[in-house]
Amino acid sequence: MLTGLPPRQDRGRIQVWVTFDQMLMRTGPYLNDGLTVLGAYVYDSSDNSFYQHFLWGGMLYSGFWAERHADQIGLGITYYQVSPNLSRTESLEQAFGLPPTYVHGVQGHAMAFELNYQIAAYRGIVIQPEFEYFLRPGGVPSSHVPNAAVAGVKVYVNF
Repeated sequence: MLTGLPPRQDRGRIQVWVTFDQMLMRTGPYLNDGLTVLGAYVYDSSDNSFYQHFLWGGMLYSGFWAERHADQIGLGITYYQVSPNLSRTESLEQAFGLPPTYVHGVQGHAMAFELNYQIAAYRGIVIQPEFEYFLRPGGVPSSHVPNAAVAGVKVYVNF
């Protein structure tokens, strides 16, 4: 668009996923009673996705309270890096005074932290209050979009 040349065509995109979960400590008789660590890493070709690198890690602890063995506490950390191609495009838009792809500026990377507690309220009903804190929401510096704290509740009903 900026050069007047025909658009470049790319072939051969790559996406790689690696995930894991491992129980580190068993604390009771039920299948999930214990401390489990989980994680994931995703790599995308920079022209394939909004993210180029996505990294997530967390811990789940179930069965720590004998009377409520199905309850679970969780902690998670997420990091992502925006595709360098997208960041470059946003920088060029900014430099040439074009309407921005993302109104809050050039995106780079961001992080989120989550703490939740899953309550097995009744057979098939789970209530999960959670707290999340976002650093660089949208992948832009906090001078453009302030860091954010979010509290919420998820309710799962299986029937």
